[in-house]
Amino acid sequence: MKKRRLLATGKPELLKNINVGLILDIIKGQGPISRAEIARVSGISPPTVSHLVNRLAQEGVVEEIGFGTSIGGRRPVLVRFNPAAAFVLGVDVGGSRCSAGLTDLAGRILAKEEVHYPPRGGERSLMIIEDLIRHLLEQAPGGRKKVRGIGLGVPGFVDSRQGRVLLAAGLRWENMALKEHLQNSFDLPVFLDNNVRTLLRGEKWFGQARGKENALYILIGLGIGAGVMIGGEIYPGTDQAAGEIRYTLLDRRALQLAPEPGGFLEGRVAAGGVTARAREGWMSTGSWPPSPVQTAGELKVSEVFAAAGQGDPLANKVTQEMVDYLGMTVVNLACLLNPEVVIFGGEVPEAYPELLERVRGIVSRFCPYPPALVGTELREDAGILGSVAGILAQERRTLSFLGYDLLA
Repeated sequence: MKKRRLLATGKPELLKNINVGLILDIIKGQGPISRAEIARVSGISPPTVSHLVNRLAQEGVVEEIGFGTSIGGRRPVLVRFNPAAAFVLGVDVGGSRCSAGLTDLAGRILAKEEVHYPPRGGERSLMIIEDLIRHLLEQAPGGRKKVRGIGLGVPGFVDSRQGRVLLAAGLRWENMALKEHLQNSFDLPVFLDNNVRTLLRGEKWFGQARGKENALYILIGLGIGAGVMIGGEIYPGTDQAAGEIRYTLLDRRALQLAPEPGGFLEGRVAAGGVTARAREGWMSTGSWPPSPVQTAGELKVSEVFAAAGQGDPLANKVTQEMVDYLGMTVVNLACLLNPEVVIFGGEVPEAYPELLERVRGIVSRFCPYPPALVGTELREDAGILGSVAGILAQERRTLSFLGYDLLA
């Protein structure tokens, strides 16, 4: 295995910090591992490795688990990373509900709760989310002092660099300095990003994008959005707006019309657009509500798909248009970005299991290098785990994140 190169100059404290970070990365990625092997892989001197690993073991960040095989002389002691050395909180914010989970450093969810609030709740929804965070912090093993950070995914336009929610229409949040507010409220590091990019982080860590370099996540619920991963890194775009595919134009006739507020694609593929088009069609023909719709009230997208399955012509037309537009979108994205995998999540794929197979037929026909099309396996935990992955990635080189003074 190729040795890792370290900076050769700098202050002793900085070099020790770098060395400890590198050693932790090796133990997390290759453990259980001996001190001698860590020295060989890292290029750090064996005495320095032994000293720093001993300090890490004393603080509980790593743990000795037994002996390895001897290749001459004494059997080496093996060490591994201790994921219970600290805990983090992942928060998945939605338009009318929020789920949050307390995890260890390996992403194992130890406690999880969900709260609901009125859509467009503004400050009220923020207060409810803060109460949820506060309640979960108190459930950390060893107390709140063992929690090292909070990660959040929020729907809408989010500037992760500045820690601001520029616009989350479903929450009635605008130009909100959410990261700074929560850091002041809880005295903890905070990571903040758009919810779809956060979902993709969850897939990269634990799901369908694990081990992949290039991937897309397409979330289709009330609205539609995408997350983009290029070269193993989540790509935010110049204005933090990469993945706003709801504004994609797929019909030249749209150029003659006023832009649709929610975007061209969202009005034809997302749940809100599908139900609105179906309801409008049924009402214009005097056939509302059709079977199997059970109520004349709010129409569910699953009812549109059920009606299509029973042969309703209008439901079939709306469903076919949804499949065609989504298929064209995926073809265009795949030709532009050449991902290994496209992951689908949200209410629409869950309510219409045939969707992926039908889109797969379009993509395989028109895309010269078709990616794999798969559904998410993480489901409701993806946002929590992605938020956790975000805060860990943000703080991974900060030793104080673990709460130990290892440089003394």
